[in-house]
Amino acid sequence: MKPFNVQRDELLAAINARAASVGTDCGMNASKASRKLLCWQHYFRKQDDSKIAAELLAGTRAAMLETATYLTLGLGRAALMAMRTEVDLFLSYTYFRDHPAEWTQLKETGNGFMLREAIYRYHECMSPRFKERLAILEQAFKLCLIDVYRILSAHIHGQSAMTAPAAGMMTDLVVSQPFAESIIELQRQCAETTSNFLFAVYAEQWPSLPEEILIEILDKLSPKQQTAFFGEKKKQ
Repeated sequence: MKPFNVQRDELLAAINARAASVGTDCGMNASKASRKLLCWQHYFRKQDDSKIAAELLAGTRAAMLETATYLTLGLGRAALMAMRTEVDLFLSYTYFRDHPAEWTQLKETGNGFMLREAIYRYHECMSPRFKERLAILEQAFKLCLIDVYRILSAHIHGQSAMTAPAAGMMTDLVVSQPFAESIIELQRQCAETTSNFLFAVYAEQWPSLPEEILIEILDKLSPKQQTAFFGEKKKQ
C-alpha cells in the first residue's frame, strides 16, 4: 500500500487530468440532464410566497450542483449520493410546504423526517387520482421513479457485488468514462421521473405549472392518455 501522501498527490493529479479533459463535458452534461429539476426548482421558488421549507428547495439546487461537480472530478459514488439527495429533498418539499408546524418541529428537534414511502402514501390519501396519474406518466415515459430510486439506493447502501465500493487506491475513486456516462444517463432518468412525480402531485393546477414541462408531457401522452390524465381539462 502506498503512503497516504503519495496516494493523495496521485489522486489530485488524476482529478486535475480528468477535469482538464472529459471532466468539464461530464459536468456540463450532468447539468443539462437535470434541466427538468432546475425548472421545477425555479417554479416553486417563485410560486411559494410563504417560503415554508425553502431550505429544501435550496438544498435541491445545491445537490444538483454537487452532482455536476463530482462528475467533473470523476467522483462517481459521490455523484450518485448527491443525486439521491435531489430526489429526497424534492419529495420531502411536496409534504413540508403544506405542513408548517411539522416543518418547524423538524427544524427545531430533528424529529419528523418523511421517508419516500410515507410521502407516497400521503399524496395517495390527499389526492385519490395521484396514483392513477403517476401510473399514466410512467407508462408513457416508460420509466418509474421507484425503479430509479432503487438503483440509487443500491449504490448508496452498497450491499451487493455490483454496488459495493471496490477501490484499493485513492486513484481508483476516479471513475471510467463509460461509468461516468451511465451516471449522467441516470441523472436524466432521475430528473424525468421526479418531474413526473411532481406533475402528478400538482396535476389539478396544470395551467400554472411550468410550461416547458407541460408541453413535453402533452407531446408524450397519447390522446387517450391525455383524456385519462386531465379529463375534461385537457389543454387544447
